[in-house]
Amino acid sequence: MNAQISSRHLRNRKNSLKQIMNIRIFFQTLLLILLSVPLPAESKDDPEIRSAMKAFTTAIDALDLDRTMACYANKPDISVFSPGLTEPVVGWTAVRKDWSDFFAFLKSNHSGSKSELSDIAIESDGKLAFAYFTTTGEFVLKDGARVKPLFRSTLIFEKIDGHWLIIHEHVSEPNKK
Repeated sequence: MNAQISSRHLRNRKNSLKQIMNIRIFFQTLLLILLSVPLPAESKDDPEIRSAMKAFTTAIDALDLDRTMACYANKPDISVFSPGLTEPVVGWTAVRKDWSDFFAFLKSNHSGSKSELSDIAIESDGKLAFAYFTTTGEFVLKDGARVKPLFRSTLIFEKIDGHWLIIHEHVSEPNKK
């Protein structure tokens, strides 16, 4: 009887060890497969698109309407969706007016408007690109109050005459708690 128990115990132990080895082999194989999958590479357009995003942010921080608008394609069908607006702003002239109105609320001799982009993701096919990111900003209003908005943004660019220009912008504010 003791021999039967020992034999059964030994078989169970061997089966358990086989299961552990099979699980170990499975996870080692999975790890090898995952390590062999190439990570998405930065496209050759990424540096140019990041530069266009930086120029856009710098122009906004400077409250420079002309430099801000130089970041957009001068097309009648460009569009902007912004917080607080119920309808999109469509067309280069309307987008320019929207930025002009926004800048009018800010102190023109400000010292401290700044925007920081984070969590940037860019995809491009060489002709069109989109970038989505988070923006933390700080602006000084005409009354001297400082506001620090947080936005989630998506920009769609088109490469026109060698330059990445915005053809669509969508900005939203995460829910505030």
